[in-house]
Amino acid sequence: MSQEDNVRDRSAAPSFVASYLSNEWGDVLLPQGHALFGSHFNHDALAEDRVSRERIDVLHSLYRPGAFYREAAEQIGRWCDKADLRPQRVIDIGGSTGRLVHELRRDLTRDGASPKFLMVEPSQIFCDWAYSLLCAEFGRRRCVPPLNIAHTHEWWVPLPYLPSQPHFEAVDPVAVRQRIGPPGGISICCAAAENAPVPDGHYDLAVSLNVIDRHLAPKTLVGEVAKLVRPGGLMVIGTPFDFREQFTLDTASWPRKLEDLLPAGWNVVGGTELAYHLRLHQWDYTTFVCRVVCATAP
Repeated sequence: MSQEDNVRDRSAAPSFVASYLSNEWGDVLLPQGHALFGSHFNHDALAEDRVSRERIDVLHSLYRPGAFYREAAEQIGRWCDKADLRPQRVIDIGGSTGRLVHELRRDLTRDGASPKFLMVEPSQIFCDWAYSLLCAEFGRRRCVPPLNIAHTHEWWVPLPYLPSQPHFEAVDPVAVRQRIGPPGGISICCAAAENAPVPDGHYDLAVSLNVIDRHLAPKTLVGEVAKLVRPGGLMVIGTPFDFREQFTLDTASWPRKLEDLLPAGWNVVGGTELAYHLRLHQWDYTTFVCRVVCATAP
């Protein structure tokens, strides 16, 4: 099975989609929260159950959908300022359902600038959601749902529930569009990094977060991302170092630090760590610490 086939196979599962949608867009899709997120619950019903009450309070404190992407975009904006870079062409490699590119558009569209953004993602269903959330033009009588659903006036969004069985919740796509804002400036490309139909040296800023430890050859991936950046441009890469043999068979290629993956001549601008919380299902809440590094092209 090829790398792209492996990604498509994993991401096609509704429970997998549920985890990433709730982590990236839960605050936008369901701004009032949901009991499955631990974002609201009946305290009175748990008055005698201190352990469950404290457990849910902890889940509530961890439930911060979109926070990782907002913090990452803000940090990338600071690195651009430090490098005196006003990026006009930005590419996000492995962009999932599009929350990072959305936050980058919000943070980097300033001072009259109108950057163009390209999100590259090998999962077709992730691209469908990203397109519907960020690019599609629709109204209450006409919308482009990312799933084959009968009611065009609502989306049925999968939420993490049982390990192999998500819960589906109806949301109003028009209200979602109002919360996200009008489309514009973002394009979606369904492809792996190596197969993206984009020219070398074309981008002022290239970003790839939480992809390296799910790639067959981490150093090769970083090299492919680096090729897309013009001289003097920036590349931002990040990983929680959650390497596994099922994704990266050659354990000798697992890096000890991100800087080891940078091509020759690249200079580090800065680095940071960001917390990344992923709700896999109702009883599995995993927290990663993602190491993020920014470097400038020679």
